[in-house]
Amino acid sequence: MTLSLWSRRILLPFAVTRAGLLLAGVLALGLIGSVRDRMPGNLVAHLPAPLPLEIWARWDSEWYILIAEKGYPSGDLLAPYGPHYRAEDTAGFFPLYPLLIRVLAASGIGSLAAGLVLSNLALLAALTLLYELVRDRCGDETALLSVWSLLAFPTSLFLSAVYGESLSLALTLGAFLAARRGRWGWVALAGFACALSRPTGLLVVLPLAWEVLERRGGWRGWVSL
Repeated sequence: MTLSLWSRRILLPFAVTRAGLLLAGVLALGLIGSVRDRMPGNLVAHLPAPLPLEIWARWDSEWYILIAEKGYPSGDLLAPYGPHYRAEDTAGFFPLYPLLIRVLAASGIGSLAAGLVLSNLALLAALTLLYELVRDRCGDETALLSVWSLLAFPTSLFLSAVYGESLSLALTLGAFLAARRGRWGWVALAGFACALSRPTGLLVVLPLAWEVLERRGGWRGWVSL
């Protein structure tokens, strides 16, 4: 895909939909306020930030930022937030995403900005991989429609927030595209990284195994190797 085509088919839908989400988020937080302010005792790990950044750090984002900055915390670190926060609660937040936040934050931009950069770069990668996957099977127009459909879906806001979803999605799609093209080393690498990104990442093994079997001609083709 040329840079010009990528700009029209990937970057333009990304920019249009993210601008809409940014506008809606800033207006909502500025005019209505945050429900978190009316629920004291919630985990808040990031430093106060300008409104356009602040809207992307809520709920699970705080856990990712806390882990990126402090590692997997003990109960003593969580004690100020109340007895309902326990060290074992961090078990649902797998290490790859906070580790990458920590690496990016080392440049001096801070954990919140690092998380936003990481999530949106991963989203751009995921959109590119999705486009290539769909185009291989269904052509350019359907591939473009799939990109718009993903971005226009209401919960796609989490793909741009400080959440691990966009990273996991990019790794999953990368594993499938590599499998379609017979690049098994990349399949293994992307699948392993996916398992480090989300609790459900291990499940990608099952559809990947099916994809491999299809390429090998089913069970008979696999046994005959």
